[in-house]
Amino acid sequence: MRLGIFTARYTPFPAPEPTRFDTAALALVEGADDLYLTAAVAEEVGVPSLLIIDMTGKDTDWGSALRAMARAPEFATNVRAIALLRDADANPEGAFASCTGALRRADLPLPEQPGGWAASDTLAAGVFVLPGGGAQGALEQLLAEVPAHPSAFKEAMAFVRASTLASAPRSRLLKGALQAYLATFPKTPKNVGMGIAHGAFDIRGDALAPLRQFVADLGTRSGEVRQPERPSDGSPCH
Repeated sequence: MRLGIFTARYTPFPAPEPTRFDTAALALVEGADDLYLTAAVAEEVGVPSLLIIDMTGKDTDWGSALRAMARAPEFATNVRAIALLRDADANPEGAFASCTGALRRADLPLPEQPGGWAASDTLAAGVFVLPGGGAQGALEQLLAEVPAHPSAFKEAMAFVRASTLASAPRSRLLKGALQAYLATFPKTPKNVGMGIAHGAFDIRGDALAPLRQFVADLGTRSGEVRQPERPSDGSPCH
């Protein structure tokens, strides 16, 4: 994947101007890095039209925001599937409950479990809690499993473990290792999201299979599906 070749249109929350709900597939994500990962996965699995809204953190009132979105005339007319993606952090059950609570406030369908979907006559809703499988953590755990250059990431992890971060919580250790890994690139991406866009991570890696399936389901349920195009050389930048 290369920077700028996104099938997705994205916007921050709150948006500087009214959001145009002109796609059948909609995703709400916790932050900018999650946005880049979702866009990259959508491109990989063949979702050609997707609006991604960066909710700028878990402390944003997702319920009030989603209720306002659902009242927009374009939402009812165009949106056929909505996905909420949140980091588990230390409480995956709480993250899922928070997402279903937001859906409930907007009178939208309620999935029974993370990675699952529920549907009404007009709209499907799904929730994915990263890294998935009921585990604690966030997208850093997933990305640490799929570096495009495993040997470079292994060296970055060794470097961080030998630094002052050695005794830090694993989440902080992984963030440090990811930044050290990105620093090995000739043109260092300024953050993890840019690293995703520049091909620093293997979007087809096994650890991302559940997320790929979830985003593929979003495309299928919205009616937005196509065969993804493969890059001519198949290689990431490094």
